[in-house]
Order: sequence, then C-alpha cells, then structure tokens
Amino acid sequence: MIYKLALACALVMLVVSQNSACCSDSTVTVSGNGKASAVPDIATFTITVSETAKTSKEASTAANIKTSQAIGILNSNNVNKNDIKTTQLNISPQYDWNNGVQTLRGQQASQSISVKLRNINPDGSTVGSLIDALTTIDNINLSGINFDINDKSQLNKQARQTAFNDAKAKGQQYAQLSGLRFGDALTVTDSSSTNQPIFYAARADAFGGSSTPVSLGQVEVSIDVTVTFKLL
Repeated sequence: MIYKLALACALVMLVVSQNSACCSDSTVTVSGNGKASAVPDIATFTITVSETAKTSKEASTAANIKTSQAIGILNSNNVNKNDIKTTQLNISPQYDWNNGVQTLRGQQASQSISVKLRNINPDGSTVGSLIDALTTIDNINLSGINFDINDKSQLNKQARQTAFNDAKAKGQQYAQLSGLRFGDALTVTDSSSTNQPIFYAARADAFGGSSTPVSLGQVEVSIDVTVTFKLL
C-alpha cells in the first residue's frame, strides 16, 4: 500500500512538472502597425535641356548655354552647388524619313541635371518660385518633383512606438482569452516603408505666365513589427 501511494504521488508530481514546463514555454506572436506623417522639407527634381542643330558642336553649344542659365537661376535661389549634379549627357544624330528614305536632319545634344532643394517652405512657395524662374528658359523639361523629409528619425520613432503598442494590445487580448498572464517581449522584428507625394513632370513652358502652385502633401512613414510575448 505504501509503495502504491508513493508511486501515485510521483505520477502527480510528474504531471504537474510537465504542465509547468508547458506553460513556462507558452508564447504568443502578434503583428502591429504604426504610421506617422509630416510635411516634407526636401524637394528633388531633374532639369533636362535638349537642342538640335546641324552639327554636334552647334547643338552642344546651344544646350550648354541653356544648362548654364538653369544653373545660374539655381545659384541665385540659394541652391547649394553640392545639390546640383549632372546626371546625363548625350549627343546623337536625328533623322527624317521620307518615302522610306532616311535623311540626316541634324545632331541633338541633351543634358540632365538633378536638383535638391532643402528647407522648403510648408506652403510650397519655395518650389513654386523656383519653377517660375526656370520658365524664363524656353524649351526645357522639368521631370517629376519628389518630396521627402531630410531626417525621419523622429517619425520612425513615433511610428515604431505606435506599432509596438498595437502588437502589445493584441498580445494582451490573446493572453486574456487564453486564461494566461501576459509576460515580457521575447523577440521583436520590424520593417519600414515611406510613402512620398509626387509632383508630376511638366514642360516649363506649360505653366505660362501664372505663378506655379505646388502642394507638398505629407510624407508618411509606416512600420510593421512582429513581436513574440511570453505567456505565464
């Protein structure tokens, strides 16, 4: 009888030990999302000049003149020289086709420069004024303007906090539904993305004589987190 009682007690202790091990290893993995947005303070765009003439030299000279005019306008609008960069130079023959016969029309020279504007005004007037100045140069192309934020660290911090709180609230709910106590975070992984407003491309002469309205919109940062919490 004493032997059977001892064996029964041993079996009960084993079951309790196994259940304790099970519960101590219980976890819940949940996801969370957080967003934060702010008005952009940086604008980037590309200016392209293209000229056609009888010779490569004539076309290149004409393109150089207009490119220099554009750079002069950028400099007079306090654009840092380090934020002006040549991104493309090209000279190529241009042909006409008449009744299946190819005829050389001339040479085309084109140049593209990328521009970054810093500390732009929230009302878009900095960008609009510069576009207005550039429209004084005929036959240039302004490629789509992209807006961004120079330092997104505070936005990322805010979105990260929101995402973690979202995941934590889900974990606490699952703990309550499971009849267990909510524990500490064991692992955290995250990924981020940025949605940027875009001002679409247009030829400079398309704006005519009116002032150019520019709406900056907002740059949104989105962070997704996956968190594993301990359940007790």
